[in-house]
Amino acid sequence: MREMAEATRSWEQAAHVDFRYRPAADADCRPGSVALFAVQPWSTGGAMAFFPAMPESTRVLYIDYVDFDENPDWKAATPNITTVGVLRHELGHVLGLRHEHTRLPSSVCFEDDAWAELGEYDHRSVMHYQWCTGGVSTTDYTLTIADQEARAPSTARPRWCGTSRRSPSTSTTTAAATSP
Repeated sequence: MREMAEATRSWEQAAHVDFRYRPAADADCRPGSVALFAVQPWSTGGAMAFFPAMPESTRVLYIDYVDFDENPDWKAATPNITTVGVLRHELGHVLGLRHEHTRLPSSVCFEDDAWAELGEYDHRSVMHYQWCTGGVSTTDYTLTIADQEARAPSTARPRWCGTSRRSPSTSTTTAAATSP
């Protein structure tokens, strides 16, 4: 809970959204119940989120806490990465932001041309994979000034609920974004 709360506070200050923790929804924490989106631990490695226009049933932010905490490959490639930073990055997707590194067609991480420029290219952006062309391996995924200035506009009031970060087989965390 602490990590999600810290990550949501960063976006609340930058993007003027109001994330809300909904502990009453923990027992039935899934997209479309009390919450617009779920945050769930998983054991597949890494993290993954969704974009706002995706179907309700797919609105889940997944994160493998153990992978980020204990996998030596993460520490070697991204020594300052934290799960709070990863959650900040994934919440950027929830708010509609694409990866910053996709702007570079020559990047090994280029995805596609389906993005809109919100500001100048920012190699330290929370949305830029650290290991991709132009990325900074020492970043900790805090929001940069450019991230804050070029944020996706939002009037959401996201609510979230959930349980412990350490029980991927039994716990679910749900976050919800609802219109004011």
